[in-house]
Amino acid sequence: MSGIAHGHGELASRVPGTLAEGPDASVPWAIVTDPGPTRRHNEDRWSVDAAHGVFALADGMGGYNAGEVAAEIAVRTASQLAGALHDAGLAAPDVLLRAVSAAHAGIVDYAHSRPECLGMATTLLVASIRGGRLTIAHVGDSRAYLLRAGTLRRLTVDHSIGQRMLDEGRLSEAQVRRLPSRGILTRALGIETEPPKADLLAFDWLEGDLLLLASDGLTDSLDDAALAAMLATPAESLAAQARALVAEALARGCTDDATVLLAGGGGFAPLAH
Repeated sequence: MSGIAHGHGELASRVPGTLAEGPDASVPWAIVTDPGPTRRHNEDRWSVDAAHGVFALADGMGGYNAGEVAAEIAVRTASQLAGALHDAGLAAPDVLLRAVSAAHAGIVDYAHSRPECLGMATTLLVASIRGGRLTIAHVGDSRAYLLRAGTLRRLTVDHSIGQRMLDEGRLSEAQVRRLPSRGILTRALGIETEPPKADLLAFDWLEGDLLLLASDGLTDSLDDAALAAMLATPAESLAAQARALVAEALARGCTDDATVLLAGGGGFAPLAH
């Protein structure tokens, strides 16, 4: 069962099996993460700096528990640097690209000093919500979605073998979902000495918008249509909505780490019981 932690708007980073929320922040947020029924270690990590509107999610990989180390370095480095650069007055796109590069460098340096960690890597998804703009930088297959006026839109494109097959027209989306190698990443932090190219995205952020960040444990189990249907279902809070998404992924056979971060939304009224 997930434990409960409250961020209350400060820089918050939590480890596996947690439910956390920041209802008093300028951008309300909630996170649920679960290692699934068979895993001993959760290699997903997240960090929230609500004061600066920075949200980060990483899904690590590597032996000897090094995946969770890579993911932790990524989210902490990215969030802390992004906050400092925002304070220095840099524009959000530059902030996030620098944050991703610094996270990559931190992982590479750590691995080079510890042979047992060589080969560790991670995805990284960093979002900034400031001044009516949503800016996202990402590497890997952790996804960002935007729910606006009842319509869910996937914002990111996976850096994976499955997505490459889809882009090249070699397989349909249904075929890709059955492909055993679909989750092999074509870009990740920590693999090469030079930082990978991060995709950079920017959108208007409107009142009532809801941002969803998710690791592939969730999106491998729930397709976009299922996510849209669940997000359209009334919930009493962001935390309840996040909890329901992870529970549904587990009910559908998810065996990977599953993490959901929700931010924004138009407010929640108590449901009738």
